[in-house]
Amino acid sequence: MKVSFSEIFDVVEGSINPKVPVTYNGSGLNPGQSFALDETVMGVDFSQYTNGYLEVIKEDGIYNIQSFY
Repeated sequence: MKVSFSEIFDVVEGSINPKVPVTYNGSGLNPGQSFALDETVMGVDFSQYTNGYLEVIKEDGIYNIQSFY
């Protein structure tokens, strides 16, 4: 399913924080595990997608990111 970045992540004061558990490329993040906007996490610079969309598969409350738009 296609969801907006803001449905899954909060961007506050230069940091990105997952709202829900997420996985990508075999790595995962949970709520409370914030990281800087310019930091590469799970092999991705998430700051490029803050106004975009994510293709995800939701399984057992975990959002598995498939691709970025």
